[in-house]
Amino acid sequence: MPSVFPSLLDFWFVAPFMLRLAVVMALAPTIAPLVRERDSRRKTVGVVTGISSALLLLGFLTQVGAILAAAVALVHYKSKQSPLHRDVTALVFGVSLALLILGPGVLSLDLPL
Repeated sequence: MPSVFPSLLDFWFVAPFMLRLAVVMALAPTIAPLVRERDSRRKTVGVVTGISSALLLLGFLTQVGAILAAAVALVHYKSKQSPLHRDVTALVFGVSLALLILGPGVLSLDLPL
């Protein structure tokens, strides 16, 4: 079936960049509260969240950042005290898995091999 806006398909390489930004915007508000926690497990989740967000924001080691973001999303999904809603964590998990396959997209420090 023909696309309604076929000229937009020329910008397919921008989609992973937008997905990277969406994951970072979803996870970023949870970094500071989790790092300030006294519990070492929650503090570790905050540090891993910060690392994955930084990697995805820069587009450096995007697949590693996507794996870390998916792991953080699973931890938030199973946690009773998560600062994120379960729907948001499920979306972050799905988008992170998509980024694992899609790659970094435009505006990244990753080089395609």
